[in-house]
Amino acid sequence: MLITGCREPKSLGARIESPYGRCSQAALRRRAVLEVIQERVRAGLRNAKLKGTTLGRPRRVVSGDQMVRLREQGASFREIAKAVGVSPGTVRTRLRQGG
Repeated sequence: MLITGCREPKSLGARIESPYGRCSQAALRRRAVLEVIQERVRAGLRNAKLKGTTLGRPRRVVSGDQMVRLREQGASFREIAKAVGVSPGTVRTRLRQGG
């Protein structure tokens, strides 16, 4: 954290001119900036969702029929993944979903 040099004041009436006062004031400013950034990000995500924009990484298009066929032939998830060009986890997920 950036406020490692701050110490608790002996009295609650810390002055802004004191080192503790300046440090706590800077910490409050940083917190306010972070809150503004969070608000803007949330507003942007809300706006994108209202426009119907799809967020995140696009799903990889793979042939479910080919995976099912290879599995029925006795191929392992790793062998299917290598043949189709995806990870074994993707094969497992897609086969659970029904191809």
